[in-house]
Amino acid sequence: MKNIKTLILFLAIFGLIFTFLNIKITPAQKSVLNCQSQDINKIVFKETLNDTDEIILEPYSPKSQTWLLRSENSRLFADTEVVEKLRSLLCHLNFVENFEKSTPEQLKDFGLTSPRRTIELNDSTNTTLHIGSDTPSTTEFYVNTLQNPENVFLVTNSLLPHLMVRIPDLMERHLFDRLKDGGTLVIHREGQADIHLTTKENTKSQDEIISALRAQLFNNYQGPLTQEKTLDYGMSLPDFTIEWTRPDGSQTTYRFSFFGEKYYLCIQLGNSYYALILEPSAAIELWKRVNEFQN
Repeated sequence: MKNIKTLILFLAIFGLIFTFLNIKITPAQKSVLNCQSQDINKIVFKETLNDTDEIILEPYSPKSQTWLLRSENSRLFADTEVVEKLRSLLCHLNFVENFEKSTPEQLKDFGLTSPRRTIELNDSTNTTLHIGSDTPSTTEFYVNTLQNPENVFLVTNSLLPHLMVRIPDLMERHLFDRLKDGGTLVIHREGQADIHLTTKENTKSQDEIISALRAQLFNNYQGPLTQEKTLDYGMSLPDFTIEWTRPDGSQTTYRFSFFGEKYYLCIQLGNSYYALILEPSAAIELWKRVNEFQN
């Protein structure tokens, strides 16, 4: 009994000290955003500091489980598992501390006046998350929302790479697996006739190219790159270029080059380019099928 009374007295004194010093304790493991991951039906990324255009992550169709990465000039299929993890993270973005009445000067110091990335969620809350700078200790980083900018949160730095994820990290690694869903392909070869393909009613040689395309896999990449920088990966004169027109009419252009003993596929999304490094054995088969094809 005596020990219990001592503990109660200690806690009372501890509470009075914190009240007197006006120190606010925010419980850990509390989420920045009030959302449900299954309700998020669109995510919009914008790199504020780089002034790039918007990259939109959304379902292929309203009831589809397939997700797309989309900009004004391109559409690429996203990795569904990675998208689900991102949706879950956004709705369980736990903070370790928050400041409820931050001044404009503080917001500037926190890197939130011009955040390095904004993430807009299309759900019941329609919240826009701002990613600010690291704390001086670099153990946390600052975030707030467009809807309540004065309320700033500290989030542990281990979560930052998942929020600053680059576009190829969201893409399907098997780039052409969705050819099974339909569409048409035109392959442009330097000095040779174009190859026209559909995902149905092909000749044997055409089917072999389709099969080789569906086997393409990338495990690494260089980027984001400027258009000029893609020349460092053999894109001034690519070995061949593929235009894929999907059943909904959307089109994406892929440029292929063997350069510096590596097989590259260059894509563009928004103002940025990426040189994807293809798995060699599958790439060798694709180059062979395309180069040997005779109309």
